[in-house]
Amino acid sequence: MQLVFKAGNITEAQIVKGLLESNGIEAYAGGYYLQGGVGGIASMDFANVWVAEEDVSKARAIIDEYEHGDLQTNGATTPSTSSIPAKLSAKTSEGRKLFLVIIISVVIGALFYLMSA
Repeated sequence: MQLVFKAGNITEAQIVKGLLESNGIEAYAGGYYLQGGVGGIASMDFANVWVAEEDVSKARAIIDEYEHGDLQTNGATTPSTSSIPAKLSAKTSEGRKLFLVIIISVVIGALFYLMSA
């Protein structure tokens, strides 16, 4: 199996997996169970889509069409998703900063508590 797509979230990974499977490519979406480690804070970049070695080139071609809005489905063109990765990247960065601020605040609070006891 080879990684062909790094999804921004679980939903996107499942959409791409379904897209590949509807085109006759067996795909596996995984890695998203790792996001449970950060609790209720929104996390991204854990979900990935994998395919067999022999399907990599065909899968990447389909994913490129999906990402650029060129994918044809029943005569209709999918809407462009080229702006989505930039938006997800910005949210990911903000989420990580918030996560670090919360962790640092908890550690400082614990230190003050221990020092006063």
